[in-house]
Amino acid sequence: MHDQHVPGEADDRQRMLARDQLLLYGSDVVIKKYNEWITYADGEDADVNEEVRLFGRLLLAIRQDILGSSKITAEDIENLNPFARG
Repeated sequence: MHDQHVPGEADDRQRMLARDQLLLYGSDVVIKKYNEWITYADGEDADVNEEVRLFGRLLLAIRQDILGSSKITAEDIENLNPFARG
């Protein structure tokens, strides 16, 4: 059981690291957008298109948090969203 390779382990660790960094460094708005995305995605009736939209809102909130403000909209970054492109 111990010392066994688990498929996807490295990806899981990267996601946990990103989540932990959001918790430590993200603004209140970023944390709330992350929570909205994950809460929706974990729901039984989650729709992939809505998940993509919510993730885009999270990306936009992170961008605004880093820059202080931004004129970019969620629609402007839609094609940069990795979930929107598969």
